[in-house]
Parts: sequence; structure tokens; C-alpha cells
Amino acid sequence: MKHLFVSCSLLLSSPVLLANNSELAESCKKMIQQTEKLIVEAEKQPGTHPQISQIKKNLSQTKKDLEKLDADMQKKSCEKGLEGLEKLKDEQA
Repeated sequence: MKHLFVSCSLLLSSPVLLANNSELAESCKKMIQQTEKLIVEAEKQPGTHPQISQIKKNLSQTKKDLEKLDADMQKKSCEKGLEGLEKLKDEQA
């Protein structure tokens, strides 16, 4: 779980290109929901608590950045993020 948590943190800290759109694509909503679930799970794990605050800040910034992307770029970025989350989950299984 700790590896998944750290990897999730790295995934959220990836830069995104800025454009102009305040509506999130479904893939982005799904990615954010999955990430929020991982954060809740990570909060229950010993040793990850000090990093939770930074992960939450990264997620908040990621949401803001995604809102600035055009719909096509949002979709591509979040689909890639979802693929990364799935790979991380598979590694933990």
C-alpha cells in the first residue's frame, strides 16, 4: 500500500498543460474519485500520515489544472492517469 500511496503522489504531481475549461471530463472525475479513495485508504496505513497533507494539496492543484485544460486534453490526460492508477493497483494485488 505504501508503494501505491507514493506512486499516487508522483502521479498527482505531474505537470499538466493549461488551456481554458471549467468542466471536467468523466475520465477526470473517475480518476479524482479513485485517487480520493486511495487517500482515505492511505490515511489508515501507518507511516503515511505525514505525506497525506501534501498528497491532498497535489490533488487540489491537479483539479484546478485539469479545469483549465480543453476537453480533449482533459480526456487524454485523465485516461493516462487512470491507466497509471490501474497499473499501481495491479502491482499491489
